Amino acid sequence: MAAFLVANVMRRWGLAARQIRRTRLLFSLLGGLLGGLLGGGGCANIPPPKSVPPSADHAIAVLRHDRGCGQATRATATLTLVTPTASFRGDAHLLASHPNNLRLEVQTSFGVALLQLAAARDMAAIDVRNRVFSQGPNDACTLHAWLGLAVPSELLVAVMRGSVPVIAHKQSALRWLGDGAWELTFEGDGFTEVVELAVPALGHDEPWAAQSPAVRRAELRLGSRVVWRLEEEKHAPAPRAGAFVDPDGLDDTVLPSGPECHAALPRRVILTLPERNASLRLDLGDVYWNPPLLASAFALAVPDGFRKETLRCGEGPEVSLP
Repeated sequence: MAAFLVANVMRRWGLAARQIRRTRLLFSLLGGLLGGLLGGGGCANIPPPKSVPPSADHAIAVLRHDRGCGQATRATATLTLVTPTASFRGDAHLLASHPNNLRLEVQTSFGVALLQLAAARDMAAIDVRNRVFSQGPNDACTLHAWLGLAVPSELLVAVMRGSVPVIAHKQSALRWLGDGAWELTFEGDGFTEVVELAVPALGHDEPWAAQSPAVRRAELRLGSRVVWRLEEEKHAPAPRAGAFVDPDGLDDTVLPSGPECHAALPRRVILTLPERNASLRLDLGDVYWNPPLLASAFALAVPDGFRKETLRCGEGPEVSLP
């Protein structure tokens, strides 16, 4: 119909019949292309790599092996946090070391410090706004008290290394999704974890142990409930951080915590807890492998004039950010 109307207009303008036929052909081709896309003809159907991992456990082992060169990462990020009681967007500095050592410093986009959090054997937090120092166990309950995210620090540390923790499982399955990724399913004790590992184009012709997969999505379910959902995007290599040199020359130089590491790291991370209506988004800026780890990296001292509290599960602030 569109081609017919255009042709009538062209006749009024006195254009040649050859041009009219060309226009009809163009509309016909465009219509066929659009119909193919709407009908699913435009969907990718990528064949699996020539070399297939023997199992889901082998595939996740490749991911871990690739990141074995990097035990720690450091990054700057724009942090967006949404919970039922608060919504916040600001700047963050993150330091993570396998398996569950974490440091997070949050400030407004104007540079006003709001929260410092450090996790190692215990978890401590400094609420600058309310002048409170709080301490509790390094677990999901304590992290929920401060950030509204009921997840263990191991998950955040793994994400910062471009990985994902896998549940203890009794069985696993592996299948190719057809869009460039393996789907790994792990079953154990009522939980199901599904992990999607994207295989880069350059890895398709490599042996399965050298395909350099990257986490694309992951989801943990308890029965039909989704406990958490993870998305990692924009993977790219990151340099190793340089040594720490005290500008005053009082402390010894601290070398990087590991060698050069060429495993790709995500530049965008979205963690969602659907049942709790909570989410965390990190748009990462400067990212480094194996930064120097000072002795105080994952510890916080009580600032002068701050009230000290011991946090027990179910107590404390829901979220300490404004």
